[in-house]
Amino acid sequence: MKKFWYYFDLFILVLLVFSLIFSVGVFMHQETRDGFSLIVNLIALVPVLISTFKALKNRKITVDLLASIALLLSLINHEYFSSLFINLMLTTARIVDSYTERKTEDSIKSLLKLKPEKARIKTKNGVEEVKINDIKIGDIVLVGLGQRVPVDGKILNGSASLDQSSLTGESLPVEKKEGEEVLSSTLVTSGELEIEAVRVGKDTALEKIIQLVSDSQLNKPEITMRSDRFAQWYIILTFIVTIVLYIITNNLNLVLSVILVVCADDIAVAVPLAFIGGTRAASRLGIIIKGGKYLEAIGEVKTLIVDKTGTLTRGKLKVNEIFTLEKKSEILKVIFSIVQGSIHPVSEAIEEFLMSEKIKSVKHEELKEFKGLGISVVYKGEKYFFGRRQFILDQVKKINKNYEEFIMNAEEKGFNASILSNSKEVLAVVTLSDRLKPDTKKVISELREEGIERIIMLTGDNEKVAKTIAEETGIQEYHANLLPEDKIKYLKSFLNKDSKTAMIGDGVNDAASLSLADVGIAMGGIGSDAAIDSADIILVNDQLTKVKEVIDLSKFILNIAKQDYIIWVLVNILGLSLVFGGVLTPSGAAFYNFITDFIPLINSMRAFFWKRKK
Repeated sequence: MKKFWYYFDLFILVLLVFSLIFSVGVFMHQETRDGFSLIVNLIALVPVLISTFKALKNRKITVDLLASIALLLSLINHEYFSSLFINLMLTTARIVDSYTERKTEDSIKSLLKLKPEKARIKTKNGVEEVKINDIKIGDIVLVGLGQRVPVDGKILNGSASLDQSSLTGESLPVEKKEGEEVLSSTLVTSGELEIEAVRVGKDTALEKIIQLVSDSQLNKPEITMRSDRFAQWYIILTFIVTIVLYIITNNLNLVLSVILVVCADDIAVAVPLAFIGGTRAASRLGIIIKGGKYLEAIGEVKTLIVDKTGTLTRGKLKVNEIFTLEKKSEILKVIFSIVQGSIHPVSEAIEEFLMSEKIKSVKHEELKEFKGLGISVVYKGEKYFFGRRQFILDQVKKINKNYEEFIMNAEEKGFNASILSNSKEVLAVVTLSDRLKPDTKKVISELREEGIERIIMLTGDNEKVAKTIAEETGIQEYHANLLPEDKIKYLKSFLNKDSKTAMIGDGVNDAASLSLADVGIAMGGIGSDAAIDSADIILVNDQLTKVKEVIDLSKFILNIAKQDYIIWVLVNILGLSLVFGGVLTPSGAAFYNFITDFIPLINSMRAFFWKRKK
């Protein structure tokens, strides 16, 4: 149905243009010209009356109501030329609005083109070519040079350079090797890969981006919602003023000219257009914004809460040392029995290290994970605990002096320490470290220049580790030794009505905090359901520089919206001055409004061509 109305508007536009040409030409007699103009105006009036009726049915007052009255008054007053311009103005606005919707559809279609229709999978009988929808989780997919990855998965064999620009906006290829993850739609520019399918169909990164782009127009920015509320009062006020004006002057031409000048259809299209352009520009850079509401809010943020791991640091922990006074080979097996059942980043780092040390997989029983604290398992009939200092102290009451000194020295160096114990004593300490992402300190400094007044780091790490990272990044406020529920409490204390607060996290461990913040930003979270559900802005890769880029974009779009309102006010003041000065008649007022309508629209179109600062 939308397609029908779009082409119907194009048909009306052609009729209106021809009618205007005939109106000023000498091709027809006056009566014939008036008759033709009347017919065209009545045809063009149909969509306006339908829109007005629908709005009134939903108890809404829109600019179409004002336009309908202006059109009917023009036709009653035989101002056919004026009504042609009114209709031309309204039809053009509808076409521009339809154009923005079609741009969204085109964006989705271009993303869909990145989906290969078929893929090669490895089977018992050799290699088979199957439809992409027939790929199942666990299938081994083969991808070669010039082909796009059809699934989200893990590389089992091979290495390759991948062009990830379709997702991240970064044009430089990324090297991928065995054990690393790859995302759907990325293009192999060199090498070959065997990939185990982890997410297929609607669960892949590409499909999630398509859905987010589709839904991005649902969340209107506050500035647009305010303008919608203002428009209703504005229209009511216009009715009152024009009625009073007619009572005083008894001049229908004057009243009609005023209505034609102040008809605010341009601003109703221009401001939303700017935010749609902004979300499209962001998606090209690998920044997915769930709607104009969040694009607007990020530019107004004064307090920024950052999670440490995966945001400021690489989030890839590395084992430095495993210290024990017991038989090390047996202790390594105990540790392996614990970590192989957990998906915590610490456990994954230790498991990777132990596998590299050729420690074989060990069976365990009764694995229990204590959120934010540690893990317990039963191994060979004995219960073991592994985790943070306080968690272990709850089990053994006291830590051996040798282990205590080792832990203190490790923490002085900024390392994390995870402790192994049984029900009686500490048996080992594993130290791990993480590294800052490149340019983290520079980005933190730039965010302050953007107007962020407070940057606060929250982390579950110990005080020494937190202090080291804070000093290296230039962050002055931090809170350490926090459990997930502690982070929520701190975040709540920063939320207030006077300014907006944003939270940056990985979208998995920080899902609750991201949902609570005014703006939740997930780093590299497009493959995570938790990120999709909880975050308002998703950075497809984990580059902190993207946060600055989206703030720059937000401020650019907000400036465009403010400029649109200033243009609208100045144009109305000038137009009304010309009307009351006797310069503009109804036909002149209609022409004036039509021409000036394009100024804010052209201004808003700049949003589609925004580029990040170098």
